[in-house]
Amino acid sequence: MNIPHEATPHGVPPDYSWAKKPRVHMGNDQGNWNAMIPWGQIYESESGNQANNTKVEIRNVNAIRTKIKKIDDSLS
Repeated sequence: MNIPHEATPHGVPPDYSWAKKPRVHMGNDQGNWNAMIPWGQIYESESGNQANNTKVEIRNVNAIRTKIKKIDDSLS
């Protein structure tokens, strides 16, 4: 990882797809799903945290859904 705020999370098996980098699961193909929520997790770094009084605040979380217009292939 080369982004300063990212690190290997403590206690997460290395073979998990999201253990080493962020991932998009469904991407643009939502299938039959018709709902969503913003989701994130905070993990302590594998190397630990020296602070014993750390607090985390998350605010202004947004989820954005855009509608993609399908193009009729028969027009090409």
